Amino acid sequence: MNNINYANDLSGKVFFITAFKEEWPAHLKGGNYKAHLKKRGAIITHTFATDVDYIVVGQARQKGKAALIKKIKKLGLSLLDEVSLIQLLRLDLSDKKFTFGGGFKTSPGILSDDPRSVLQSINAHLTDIDEADFLVLGDGRLKGKAALVKKANTLIAQGKLLSIINEYDYLPFIALNSDASQKLDFLTLVLRLRNVINANKITRAIEMLQEESYNLYTDVTDNEIAGVVQSQTGYGYYAPWINKKGEYSCHDEGVASCMGLQGDICKHVLVLLFGLVQKGEIDPETVLQWASTARPKSPSQDEDKSALMLLRYKGVETGELDWRPTETMPEDFYNL
Repeated sequence: MNNINYANDLSGKVFFITAFKEEWPAHLKGGNYKAHLKKRGAIITHTFATDVDYIVVGQARQKGKAALIKKIKKLGLSLLDEVSLIQLLRLDLSDKKFTFGGGFKTSPGILSDDPRSVLQSINAHLTDIDEADFLVLGDGRLKGKAALVKKANTLIAQGKLLSIINEYDYLPFIALNSDASQKLDFLTLVLRLRNVINANKITRAIEMLQEESYNLYTDVTDNEIAGVVQSQTGYGYYAPWINKKGEYSCHDEGVASCMGLQGDICKHVLVLLFGLVQKGEIDPETVLQWASTARPKSPSQDEDKSALMLLRYKGVETGELDWRPTETMPEDFYNL
């Protein structure tokens, strides 16, 4: 992608990187972090020292890793994970111009067919092929696709700096290259969460919130968010929770573990968090931070937190307890 500058100058910066596991994104040249950082003039050291510019500890299992992390934290040093490193290496997409064509089998928005809200979140713009820096090419067979590709290739042959991205790489590309220092709103939160949570779970959670209203019975503190969420089918309910340490879980009304917890946090946790963010009851930065902390962890086996929420909800159902819910509305989640 020769038409794009990098957001950060890393020339001469010293990196200590260990236990790196993440798949390397195609838009960052080199094929791996060592080759990429070398191309950008950075220096990689294999010896830990307190005076390096960046310390990165990845997700791979490695002997001595836990002790190293403990030492880094005790020294008060900044620590990056793999996603934080990739975002540090990000491209600068501000004021860049995108065009779309070919017909999409997925959505160029988070869920909608309108890509403009996503582009606005990174200060990029929608334009035509002659002015574009990027062509996002759908996998469909929309009339005019062949002519569009031919024109794009002609422009490239004439020296235009135009990059072509397929529809499946587009949203991950935007998410990985969003500005981590930018103040989060709901849309940018959803984009950034794609870097740490299965994107299909994010999509399912938003679809749930678009389909119907929810009463979210919640208990929110500075250290934990817990509550009760109605199931997607409309039958039964779930008690999800997550805390500042990155611990999380979710149980159904019979206190059985939610099947959606496989791999990372489930859609019920996300419905709870998204609903509260949209209502201004928690801030997006907290959600991103807690979800990122939860990323490498397995679900907690602690049933007590969910059981307590379920017991309180039973009290609401019988009229014995006054627990005021947060109500979500489908229209709050349409423009994505």
